[in-house]
Amino acid sequence: MKTVSIAARYVAASALIAASILVCCYLTIMATFVVGSSLSAPDTTEAWVREIALSADLIAQGALWSFVGLAVTMACALVGVRWRKSRWMWVGIACSALFACTLLLVTISGPYRLDRLVERATAAIENGPAVEPAPPRQTPPPQFTAQYVRSAIQQMAAVSQRAAVGPVTDMNGAIINFAGIVPMAVACEDSGSQGNVQLDFRTGNNARSRDQILAAWDSAGYAPDRAIQEDLRYSATLPIARMTIRDSTTIDGLIHMNIVGQCATP
Repeated sequence: MKTVSIAARYVAASALIAASILVCCYLTIMATFVVGSSLSAPDTTEAWVREIALSADLIAQGALWSFVGLAVTMACALVGVRWRKSRWMWVGIACSALFACTLLLVTISGPYRLDRLVERATAAIENGPAVEPAPPRQTPPPQFTAQYVRSAIQQMAAVSQRAAVGPVTDMNGAIINFAGIVPMAVACEDSGSQGNVQLDFRTGNNARSRDQILAAWDSAGYAPDRAIQEDLRYSATLPIARMTIRDSTTIDGLIHMNIVGQCATP
């Protein structure tokens, strides 16, 4: 029985030493490598705050466990002294020294690395976005009926005629009434249709007419653009998708205008 008791005490002492070494190694690695480090740098103020709070919590836990380990092993050493158990006394002293060094390392290295993390966060916030940008709202494109788009094309043709310098005639000199023009429908997408009207005409002053028609399109809310030898106006939300105008007075004396509606449901 005495042999078993001695063996048990050896096992208990060895277990205490092994546990102390493992705990101290874990706390040392945490204080010197884990605190203030992450796989990727945070990119928002909120993420930096979370990272700093996590590091501060790790430091507090490390200090607490180091202190608890120091208290337990010192108690073991005192028990060894009280009961004249030299083995427990020396085991307790050795483990207490380990925990004391670990506690010192945690309380020095941890705050130092936390300060460096705060400096990094401050610099990143000052030089980058302070808050994560909200994702853009996905607005579905408006749905138009074919009749609505056809009416919008006719109205825009009439607006264009009123903006031109009269009289507005075709290539043969006959007066044109744009409001009565019926757009040609072409298929688009799966089951939609797209109105399209092509107008070739001359006016009392083609150059002024082109400029005034473009101004009317601008007033209607269409965005400007330009292609080779022609001006464009377009929109993704208004009933007309694209309008183009080209002044070819020096070639055939005409203005060529095209109005294309949005792809619409029947």
